[in-house]
Amino acid sequence: MTKDGLIWLSFGALVTAAGPWLWGWGRVRSTSLTHAWFWLLLGGVAVACLTPFAHAGGPLRPLRYVALVVLATFPLAVLGAVRPRLSAWSFVLVGWLAAASLPLLQVSWRSPAWYLDGAWLAFLGGVWIVGVVNYLPTRFGLPVSLVGCALGWNVWQMRLGAETDPVLEIMLLQLALAGGAWWAWWLARRHEETRESDVDRLWFRVRNLFGVSWASRIQQQTQAAAHHAGLEGRLTWFGLSGLDGQEATQAATTRREWHRLLAAASARFVDSV
Repeated sequence: MTKDGLIWLSFGALVTAAGPWLWGWGRVRSTSLTHAWFWLLLGGVAVACLTPFAHAGGPLRPLRYVALVVLATFPLAVLGAVRPRLSAWSFVLVGWLAAASLPLLQVSWRSPAWYLDGAWLAFLGGVWIVGVVNYLPTRFGLPVSLVGCALGWNVWQMRLGAETDPVLEIMLLQLALAGGAWWAWWLARRHEETRESDVDRLWFRVRNLFGVSWASRIQQQTQAAAHHAGLEGRLTWFGLSGLDGQEATQAATTRREWHRLLAAASARFVDSV
């Protein structure tokens, strides 16, 4: 198969990622991640739009940079995904897009010498490192790492003196996004029907959707409230523990109290389940 055929094949694979995105939308629409989820969609569309330019031999480096910047808005949006300041955080994201557009003004888009200097490489790469690390200890750590590796490679290949094939790099990025989306969907569906308690289901939902940045804060707030209320047990990263010594009725009552406290601590992020 020719290179043109391969780039359209990777484009088709990326289009199929709309399925996991729509499935995920049904899970995040009752949370504060709705804005971030649309940024994820815009980033995927931006990466998909690189295909006709790759086919026609357009200015791939600056256009690829634009797609990576739009896609990088997703992890930044997650960091501000807390009610009621979602609208205010949108101004921060606009500021990010404005600042990230500066390299596009330094060199003509059609210049074959267009590249990112070290500061901008570190800037864009740092955003993605933060995003990957945020989800690394969650259920979606491996799919996010796959996407992060492809993104990191694309960012690195925009440095001065890099002599690689941008078409192959775009194909790698599109395939990684598609594979990561379906992998995350499979992991979510695999654990969707597990027989966990209400408090564990809510905790895993918060942990996996928002990552360590917000989940750790919610965990600390819930743990402090439980300690103040004199509840037995401990909310760890892997769920509620420390109730093995209680009778079944008492343990059920304790779990209900833990669920109430966790729901209160996460009310600005998710609706209670």
